[in-house]
Amino acid sequence: MRTRWRATHVLAHRDGGHALLRDGEIVWEGDTISYVGRGYEGPVDVELDLGEALVMPGLIDLDALTDIDHLVLDSWAPPARAAGLLWSQEYFDHRRRDVFTPAERATVREYALVQLALHGITTYMPIASEVHSAWAEPYDELVTMAETSRRIGLRGYLGPAYRSGVNVARPDGGRHVAFEEERGRTGLLDTRLLVPHGVFTDRHPSVHGEDRGDLATLAAAGVSVIHCPQTSLRYGQVLHSFGAYRRAGINLCLGTDSFPPDLIRGMDTGVHLAKTADGRADAAPAEHYVEAATLGGARALGRADLGRLERGAQADLVAFRLDDIRDGVRDDPVRTFLLHGTARQATHSVVAGRPVMTDGRIPGTDLANLRRRAQELFERMREGYAERDVHRRGADALFPPTFPPFEETTSR
Repeated sequence: MRTRWRATHVLAHRDGGHALLRDGEIVWEGDTISYVGRGYEGPVDVELDLGEALVMPGLIDLDALTDIDHLVLDSWAPPARAAGLLWSQEYFDHRRRDVFTPAERATVREYALVQLALHGITTYMPIASEVHSAWAEPYDELVTMAETSRRIGLRGYLGPAYRSGVNVARPDGGRHVAFEEERGRTGLLDTRLLVPHGVFTDRHPSVHGEDRGDLATLAAAGVSVIHCPQTSLRYGQVLHSFGAYRRAGINLCLGTDSFPPDLIRGMDTGVHLAKTADGRADAAPAEHYVEAATLGGARALGRADLGRLERGAQADLVAFRLDDIRDGVRDDPVRTFLLHGTARQATHSVVAGRPVMTDGRIPGTDLANLRRRAQELFERMREGYAERDVHRRGADALFPPTFPPFEETTSR
């Protein structure tokens, strides 16, 4: 079957890089793009005019949260309370357990994968929390997630996570890493290693504050760094710096790592964090972040047919609407979209030629029911912090409200 999309703006690909195509067309047959340009004259079976929209290569999220987000609970916690959000040493040694059943975990995964699709992500590599699990994801859980991913239509890379230890709290309020070395792996430094965040290299002020060779070591090994600017900012961290890593020859790709899985907001945040880190407005232009979210992710996966809209590439596309007055005035469509927009403007997406999102909906998914079930599981996860807390405080004490509840008073 041959399908054609039309849009006012298409981020096409030519001569090894992205290029903006005005009033463009994209045609694909099966899972492969066959035409990018204007005035396609061949017959088509399905046609969609997206109007005032930006069509981009499908976004690649290589630190995609496939879990219930805990950042909403812990990113604001003061130091006195933060230790209570870790496992206690006693819990690590004697009482570790899975808070959710396998069926409930499958619901969590479905909820998270649907969120990725709704935000225009077409390819992902998952990240999950150890907070409510006994350790890490078992094999059967990844199989179930693969089945869910296939049903939704996303392209997933279920790579094994490296973990040899976990942060735990001591009774005195201190923290350290409790190790189980045999559950980790060695021989990491090669092209298969994708490092989430990658913040604490020698350049970071809390390490040495100067380049002593870490970036060169990573670049020489072909390691990719998965930059998660929005999550880093929420925990008060910054990469030192996006431009320095890029100049060192490190392949940079992007991840979301927390909710919302909005790489558009993430790219905008990253651009401005880079300005702060390097002290200059052009430290990391928008196009460098777009490249990381597309071509950088494709390089990390060893997939030259992803992250680009050109003949012969995989038909992975996402369309964002640009016709709302709340989007503001527009200069360059990509730069303005990153500054003003959000991934919630995604309306359509395709993975390997198969529609995933249509008119902002995921066919076959009851979003209202999924939202209700996810909220119920979040409440269970929240309560689970109490049994892991070193001081056995209740969830309401660990997570007090922003403001006290309003109480009715009897007037006289």
